[in-house]
Amino acid sequence: MNKLIHLFLFRVLLTSFIYLFPFTRDHLLLKDGGVVALDWRWDGRKALGCFTSAPPVLLLIPQSWGGMSPHLKLLSLQATRQGFYVVVFHHRGTAGTPLTTARLTEFGDPADLEQAVSYVHSRHLSSVLVAVSEGSGSGVLLSYLGEHGSSTYLTAAAAISPVLLGQLWFEAAMPPALFCSSAKLHRGLSPSPEDEAAVPVLCICSRDDPVLTPASTLPLSLFLNNPYFLLVLTDRGGHCGFTLEGREEMDDGIWKFPQGLL
Repeated sequence: MNKLIHLFLFRVLLTSFIYLFPFTRDHLLLKDGGVVALDWRWDGRKALGCFTSAPPVLLLIPQSWGGMSPHLKLLSLQATRQGFYVVVFHHRGTAGTPLTTARLTEFGDPADLEQAVSYVHSRHLSSVLVAVSEGSGSGVLLSYLGEHGSSTYLTAAAAISPVLLGQLWFEAAMPPALFCSSAKLHRGLSPSPEDEAAVPVLCICSRDDPVLTPASTLPLSLFLNNPYFLLVLTDRGGHCGFTLEGREEMDDGIWKFPQGLL
């Protein structure tokens, strides 16, 4: 009961903070007529450890079905306190974004994120740009990093509870009749696109994640053979629940990773 009360109070306080520090929204028109939303927030603080006058930009990528979870909201508040300019990328047709095309953002298709990253970079040419994805939002982030390699505008990235073996995850989580086998989807579900990433990528996973495939199926060869990929594997944390579990050391790890690159 005490845990439920604490969780309720946490949500109330979190909602109050979000209200006090609201986002400013931009709608970005894409090349095919689609629209994604970018929510911006910065409180004017100088980032700790940043030696440039331009604040670093943190691009947050929610789950593929959209909306900001309590975990991501807390992460945005922590980033703001650390002096980051926070930008939240909202997929087509999610979080109040108008759906102007006959399709949503497909899992693993980085085209929308590519245009969003270019737009954010154009607005902050002198800023370091890093990205953090949550859950299935890793599909577009890792595909983007794999396709762009060293030419990406991102300096570093982190994926919280990422989908690293998308095809295995989809096949295990969906009835066969609902599993899509299109070529484009398989490109995003394959673990191979991120092999070409050429910036540091921190993946944070938990053994007790109830959503993803078992930790025993993690592609450890990716982390052993690719010098850019780093893995943090915890015993507890659930699915994207690290920030709500009171693990200050995990929060410190998330922020020390990009700050070390500023």
